[in-house]
Amino acid sequence: MAADYLKNLPKTSELIRIYNLETNKKLGQNFLLDDSITDQILNHLPNLSNKRILEVGPGPGGLTRSILFKEPEELYAVEYDHNCIPILRLIEKEAGGVLKVIQADALTFDETIIPGIISIIANLPYNIGSSLVLKWLANIDKFEFIAVMLQKEVAERICAAPSTKSYGRLSIAAQSVADVDIMLEVDPHHFYPPPKVTSTVVRLIPKKDRIPVDSKILEKVTAAAFGLKRKKIKTSMKSIISAEDLELLNIDANKRAEDLEVAEYIKITQFLAARK
Repeated sequence: MAADYLKNLPKTSELIRIYNLETNKKLGQNFLLDDSITDQILNHLPNLSNKRILEVGPGPGGLTRSILFKEPEELYAVEYDHNCIPILRLIEKEAGGVLKVIQADALTFDETIIPGIISIIANLPYNIGSSLVLKWLANIDKFEFIAVMLQKEVAERICAAPSTKSYGRLSIAAQSVADVDIMLEVDPHHFYPPPKVTSTVVRLIPKKDRIPVDSKILEKVTAAAFGLKRKKIKTSMKSIISAEDLELLNIDANKRAEDLEVAEYIKITQFLAARK
C-alpha cells in the first residue's frame, strides 16, 4: 500500500531542510508541519478509502502524507509554487500512482477534469482562501464535502448566524448551498513560519434537499443589501426589488441586511430569477 512506502520518507521538516525550501509570503504560505494536527483533521472526516480527494496548496506535503495514509483511491495535489514541486514529486513516486501532482493555479484550475464526485481537503493560503471557497460553492454538486483550513475570521464568516458580527455575504453564499460547521482551531505554533492569526478548519457539505438558486443573482442581492448595510433593506435594495415586492414575499422591509435569514435571501433571489 502507498501508506507503507511513505514511512520510508524523511519527515516533512527534514525535507524542507534538505531541499532548502522557504515559504513565499506573496503566496500566503504557512506550512503545517505537525502530523498530529494533520491526522486530527483527517480523523474528523469520513473514511477516505476508495475516494477521490483534491488538495490545494500542499506545499511540502505534510497534510498530503496524512491523507495518503487514509488510502484514498486517488489524491490530486494542485500546487502553484514550483519550489515545492520536487518534494511533492518525491512523495508522488513513493505513493505508487495514488498521488497525482499538478502544478497549477488553484484559482483557475478546473476541478471538473477529475472524474466523478470528489472531496476537498486543504490548508488554504490565507490570501486566496475566500476566493477559492466561493469558486467551489458555485460548483457544489461536484463535491462530497469540502474541509479546509482558513484564517479563523474567514471560517467564522462562513458559519455565522444572522444578526451576528461575522454574518455577511460569504455566510449567505455558503449556507445557501451547504451545511457548514467548524471542526477545530489550530494555534500558530503548529506552522512554519507561525502566522499572526489562529487558523480554523471548516467543513462544508452540500445540502441534500437545497432550493436551487442562481448564484450570480444571489451575489447581486447580497451586494446590494450589504453595500448599505446600515440602511434598512427597503433602501439598500430598492434598485433591485421594491418594498411592495418584499411585502409580497412576507419579508420585513424594515430589516437590515445582517438580520435577514439565508432563506429570505434565497426567496428574494428566486423572485428576481423568475422575473427575468
